[in-house]
Amino acid sequence: MKHTIIVLLLFVCAFNAYGQNYLLDSTRSGLHLAGQYGSSQGSTIGGGVLGYTFDGTYTLSLAAGKENNRDLKMTAFSLKPHMSFMILKQGVHKTPISAAFGLSFQRSWFQAGQKAKVESIVFDCGFFRKMRLSRTTSLIPGVLGGLVAWSSFTNQYMDKVNQTYLYGFQLSLLAGPFHLTPMLQYTTKENLRTFNVVAGFIFPRKQETVGSRL
Repeated sequence: MKHTIIVLLLFVCAFNAYGQNYLLDSTRSGLHLAGQYGSSQGSTIGGGVLGYTFDGTYTLSLAAGKENNRDLKMTAFSLKPHMSFMILKQGVHKTPISAAFGLSFQRSWFQAGQKAKVESIVFDCGFFRKMRLSRTTSLIPGVLGGLVAWSSFTNQYMDKVNQTYLYGFQLSLLAGPFHLTPMLQYTTKENLRTFNVVAGFIFPRKQETVGSRL
């Protein structure tokens, strides 16, 4: 149960945070680098992600995170490759919103002396609406959802497969190459609530101002 709680918290903070394709216009590609901080029910979570978005549609990224739970006196580390695909892009054929689906695999390890690891698959989705405030600044509210399936391993033996649904809300501020995204997220199992903040920079390949379109 302790392992389950910690891993779920890592998932909540991670899901859909790494598909930055909703920040870029459909003709643009670029590298993005971000950090995140989250807290929930005795845990604090920190991490970072490096990714690349192709033509504002496909994103590939790799994230790493660490969680400390003061109540359980446990520490967990996670590594998570993630890919995201934008099936709807705002402004293309007069589409009013953007919609993305993502898939990731996560492996988590626990501190020395706790011989366990957890492997998980996450399916996530998000719906976004970009509202331009100025030539270089936009607000992008989003609604998020997802499904997590995971199992823990102790001394090479696998426990049963578990699953939970995730949902949440976020609001991104995009100002030039900088973005700041606070998130409020929930799980249906364990009734976990997490507040998470992701901040980072986009390094577009094309020499245009981020947010100048749409």
